[in-house]
Amino acid sequence: MDNCVYRFGLHHATHSRGFFRPITSYDVTTYSEASFACSQRRNIERDLRTLIDACRRQLVYSSELLHPSAPLPAYLHMTASLDRMIIHWDRIGAFYRRHYFDPQLDFFDCHSLREDRRWKDFIDTHCTEPFTSRPEWTRSLLEGADIIPKIPQSTSIPIEELFEAILAYLEGNDHELDDLF
Repeated sequence: MDNCVYRFGLHHATHSRGFFRPITSYDVTTYSEASFACSQRRNIERDLRTLIDACRRQLVYSSELLHPSAPLPAYLHMTASLDRMIIHWDRIGAFYRRHYFDPQLDFFDCHSLREDRRWKDFIDTHCTEPFTSRPEWTRSLLEGADIIPKIPQSTSIPIEELFEAILAYLEGNDHELDDLF
């Protein structure tokens, strides 16, 4: 099991195999790639739900543009199914760690919080934006999350291909991503 750092206000502890032990000041100033990966995995559902909610808002916005007085379909309020997306989202996290994680980012600030902020900015700018700006990606993600019904004649993109496309987008825009950091 990965060692994950948990923070409880001013009290810090590391969880390993069911036991808690205080972490030393050395542990506080370093944030390993493994610890960050653990943090990403711990928050994977939250991050995916944020992406899905952004796509859902885009669909609601489009629907209200076309039919301003019509009620929203009930299926838009359904809970998303994340099972098929988690493994692919983890690959996006691995891409970030490989290209942008910096274990020595800032020894004087809480590094884990700063790195988590950078990861959230990365998601907002380079994952959410492409999904919400491409209607076929928005529709395919919502279909893959079982939020909207699949249209039989639809040209929706399978989840696997959708996440391959976002990884290709990230790899292709690698030079632009450097500007973020």
